[in-house]
Amino acid sequence: MDNQEILTYVDRTQKNERINLLNNIPLQGPLLVHLEPTNVCNFKCRFCPESLDDYKDQAGGLFNLSLEHYTKILNELKKMPKLKSLNFFMMGEPFANKNILKFVKMASSANISETYMISTNGALLTKEKYSDICKSGLNYLRISIFGSNEIAHFKATQSKVKLSRVKENILNFKKFKEDNSYLYPRILVKMIKSEVEEENEEFLREFDGTGDEILLTGMILVI
Repeated sequence: MDNQEILTYVDRTQKNERINLLNNIPLQGPLLVHLEPTNVCNFKCRFCPESLDDYKDQAGGLFNLSLEHYTKILNELKKMPKLKSLNFFMMGEPFANKNILKFVKMASSANISETYMISTNGALLTKEKYSDICKSGLNYLRISIFGSNEIAHFKATQSKVKLSRVKENILNFKKFKEDNSYLYPRILVKMIKSEVEEENEEFLREFDGTGDEILLTGMILVI
């Protein structure tokens, strides 16, 4: 991977030539697949179903994707044309599943997709995972920030994990990457645009330099 030209997240999502579906339907297979490693999360964001009092019942239970079931999924994906992106996230916090990096490495070794991405809240991005993250084949580690300061962060996430801890986790991981000459994964730090412009400016100021890229996005960014 280190011999490849670095493709930034912004280039991948905004500048790459898109397939014209009108002219290419039917496709031979999906372009992108989302796998949900878990529906468990350590944040209870107010805008997310995780915050519901009856979330467990509404979700049909709490689960972690097992290696056995993941292997079955991977075997099915091997039968399809190579994906553009395989994303390991949906409702839960991916790092709540202890096998998440093993999942990425298995898919990368099998050459299932052109790129691989995890989207995380950053709270479980601890030093014990740094080496495995960098060796897994992961292309993009997207870290979602839910408030530009401690008050906004707590109000959104209802979590005891402070924003300062998330920021420290990102900085420590970036330093590990740089100290060990890893180009990947690219670290994208992003926040959904606030209606309060001062909060957007605060985010850009406070998180400048924490990742490889920093981005304000609209409400939906799942690719």
